[in-house]
Amino acid sequence: MARTVRPFTSRDLAAAADVLFVVAAEHGGRAARPPAFEMPADARRAIERLLEIDPIGGQVVEDDGRIAALGWAHPRGRVATIGPVAVLPRRRGRGLGRLVLDACLAAVGERGVQVRMLEDAADPAAVGLALRAGFRVVTAVLEMERPPVVAIEPTDFGPGVAVRIAIQGDDGELVARDARAWGAPRPTDIALLLTHGTGALLERRDRVVAHALAVHDERVAWLGPAAGDDPAVVASLLGHLAAEQARRDQRSARVLVPAGDQRLVDALLGLGFRVRATFSYLARGGGTAPPPGSVLCSRVLA
Repeated sequence: MARTVRPFTSRDLAAAADVLFVVAAEHGGRAARPPAFEMPADARRAIERLLEIDPIGGQVVEDDGRIAALGWAHPRGRVATIGPVAVLPRRRGRGLGRLVLDACLAAVGERGVQVRMLEDAADPAAVGLALRAGFRVVTAVLEMERPPVVAIEPTDFGPGVAVRIAIQGDDGELVARDARAWGAPRPTDIALLLTHGTGALLERRDRVVAHALAVHDERVAWLGPAAGDDPAVVASLLGHLAAEQARRDQRSARVLVPAGDQRLVDALLGLGFRVRATFSYLARGGGTAPPPGSVLCSRVLA
């Protein structure tokens, strides 16, 4: 049986998108929830976005001449993430997942690098694959969604507090704040997020106390990354952005929140967000759960 592990190339786009779409549909069916992609074109756009973020991060496994698995590596200095990792259901059990995961680990470099993954908790095979590769489960992550039909009262941030949309000169502030929460600077990621969406800063007496970025696809507005000193304040900022998005174009809003951050989770529940899915946040090479008041980046944008 001929197998080839190699970097992703532009000619792989259609085949890789098919793999991602089929795997997402299978995951959705197993977990009894809508899949991540409604149609193959959605998966294709997701891979095109990955190519923007990390054009040389993709890895594929060919099995008998056809792409059967793919993975994406996102190195950021001493911290890296890997995802998505997908293997066609009918080709599982043949070691293809480990092949593509090892290729991604080689791409980020393993010495002194903390590597993180986010895997669907409803997919025990994927979590098991990561554990066998040396990862450990650090915490659970909730994907929470607020439908546009859920009413949110106008946010009262209190005296001396205001929200403003980020402008070009705020890039440095956003990169620095994101690095404190995430663990390493991601200037290219922040620039791309701003290109595809917006950034918002919550200021109290001219001092930034929370920030959030928002991007959207055809159906959903993804809120995050976001962070602040007070989880309740971060939740209020996210609720404000979700309400603005719903008023503008009736998109649902989704966030990825560490499940152990009870104040943030409770505040979002109070704003009409509901749990849509649960993921395992895994790390290899050290690392802890994100700090309180932190929201992860969109799964589409690494």
